Amino acid sequence: MENKKNRKKVLITSCVLAALIVGGSTFAWFTSRDEVVNKISASNEYNVVAKESFTPPDNWIPGQTVKKEAGVVNTGNVAAFVKATVSGNIVLTQKAEGIALSGSEYKDKAEELSRDEVISKQAGGLLVYSGTEIENGVEVSSVEAAEKIDSGSVYAKEAGYCIFARSTTQDGNGKTVSVVYAGYYYDGDKFYDIDIKVDNDGKLTAGILQAESVTIEADELVYSFNDDGTVRVTYIGADETAGTADDIMIDIKLGENVNTDAAKDWTVSLNEGGQNNAVFYYNKLLDGGASTSDIISAVTLDEHVQNDAFYSMDYNLNFKVESAQVVSDGENAEEAVNAQSWAVKKAKLAEDGKTVSWTQGTPETPENTDTTTENGGE
Repeated sequence: MENKKNRKKVLITSCVLAALIVGGSTFAWFTSRDEVVNKISASNEYNVVAKESFTPPDNWIPGQTVKKEAGVVNTGNVAAFVKATVSGNIVLTQKAEGIALSGSEYKDKAEELSRDEVISKQAGGLLVYSGTEIENGVEVSSVEAAEKIDSGSVYAKEAGYCIFARSTTQDGNGKTVSVVYAGYYYDGDKFYDIDIKVDNDGKLTAGILQAESVTIEADELVYSFNDDGTVRVTYIGADETAGTADDIMIDIKLGENVNTDAAKDWTVSLNEGGQNNAVFYYNKLLDGGASTSDIISAVTLDEHVQNDAFYSMDYNLNFKVESAQVVSDGENAEEAVNAQSWAVKKAKLAEDGKTVSWTQGTPETPENTDTTTENGGE
């Protein structure tokens, strides 16, 4: 496996779907593809595609907001009805049980540490053990008897485990009552993260920490509205209990012209058709050569995401555009779009020939938001 240099490094991948697009964009840690699905076209000049502006961070950390603008553009000359859907998945690299040294097998899924991470493991400067016998369990030096090292430079000079007293808790008499250990394994060339356990007798065992890649599929991500109208994407961790250390929360800030009713350019609802997603219907016809306002303006990794939630994370945000061209004027202008399987809400074109109402189904809404059940249409 590819070793991760930074445990909190997060990859945001945005897959924007729209077909028959010659171009695409490729950024570091980011790909963009376009595909229009279910389109009805009588002209080669009909083409509705996604537009976006996004530069991914090198190291997305909890609390950091990343500017990501996404909307739709009609590059042809035929007006169209437009819908967009945000969904996606998360790929996590998580800790697995540590294993003992066995040839080179321990390296297969081992997590290599950078020099800065090695120095971080030594924080406190108290070496309580070095060697390889710890795999069978050993009594380590007390904090009082620990060797004091220069914690600002790499300690290990030969192959083996290095275990450090990273922090201690003392009673009212100054006696150490508990210790938090940290450390690494050095094979003479590289440093690896380790799994440290303490038994009831205070003996320590250690093994080379292994990491596993886990894909959190789209149906495992929960979509909800925050009080401020942003969309929260939540993964409730492996223990299936909300609010614990392995939860991951990502907040998607919507464009200023997106709301749950027809008062804005876009009408948004969550979990359409029993799917885990956020769905956006454009409340106008999108004329040829025109662009919509942005659906998404930014993405934030919630500040409460904890260090133990993952080693690294790839967040794949899928932005899918679906459209149907206007095939006639007058009363039957909506017939083509309403026949599409993706038109869960049905279109009604207003007398002005520009405004679109989307009816059928009641969107899920955030608190304190004025809504119109039928999206302002008939």
